[in-house]
Amino acid sequence: MDLLSALNIGVRGLNASQLGMNITGQNITNSNVEGYSRKRINASADYRFHDKYGQIGFGVEIISIDRMRNQFLDQQIRKQNEYVGQYKEIDYALENIENIFTEPGDTGIMSYIDRFFDSWENLTNNPSDIAARTMVKTNGEILTNVFYNISNELRDLRSTRNEEIQSRVENINELTSEILNLNIEIATVEIGTQNANDSRDKRDLLLKKLSSLIEINVIENDIGQITVTTSGNIIVSPVDTQQLELTTVGGTYPDGTTYNDIGVRFKNSRREYIPTGGELKGLIEARDLYIPEYINLIDSIAQDLVRSV
Repeated sequence: MDLLSALNIGVRGLNASQLGMNITGQNITNSNVEGYSRKRINASADYRFHDKYGQIGFGVEIISIDRMRNQFLDQQIRKQNEYVGQYKEIDYALENIENIFTEPGDTGIMSYIDRFFDSWENLTNNPSDIAARTMVKTNGEILTNVFYNISNELRDLRSTRNEEIQSRVENINELTSEILNLNIEIATVEIGTQNANDSRDKRDLLLKKLSSLIEINVIENDIGQITVTTSGNIIVSPVDTQQLELTTVGGTYPDGTTYNDIGVRFKNSRREYIPTGGELKGLIEARDLYIPEYINLIDSIAQDLVRSV
């Protein structure tokens, strides 16, 4: 081996070491950045063919820079995100319901019911007392207002779930559009022998955010592009997206008050979208199941109270 070849081996080794230091510095700098994946150099020994000695070492060759990522764990995280998002919204609704009822406490509905019946007991002992009669009337009016206010607050809470559903749908459409753009970018970079590591990190982070909103399934093709489905419908393909859109459905409460609910459907097929996970499902469940249950409960208590009195 001549002097020039020996020097070349040394230069290749120094370049590989310098690149390794750069990658290490990048890993340390981004250790707290959400979505960043640790990178590692994939190197191998290089060689040249000699007509007398056969293969002769020619230093080190950098094959690629790989992401340290476990696709199985990513899939499990996305699945658990669906449950976290769903029950987070249900928990938020139940917490607000608890604050509306303020039970147990001096301002809770049971406290006002007790005062109402206490005034009746006082009137029973003093039927001719004008003050006792006035107290029954006053406590009855107060209790009526309490029922009215609680019912209105529950209905307002239900109405805000519609606003949140609209916000989540807009967010979902934004995320799917960004994922499509990254699909195209990754395919452009990886059509050769290069890795689109940073673009893949961004896409995985977007998928994680999307999975907290709705349930998703992800399939990757041979050139790094993914197809995202939800409830059996494709919302991101390698070349296009299917957006969600809102619909309006009217309804009526038992007292005759009307309201408008927001529905969700696929824009292209116009098929109704019924999410099976994520924040969107939690919002719909809170609006259609949990909050109406307490609205019916407060109405039932009021009706029983009227009948008994």
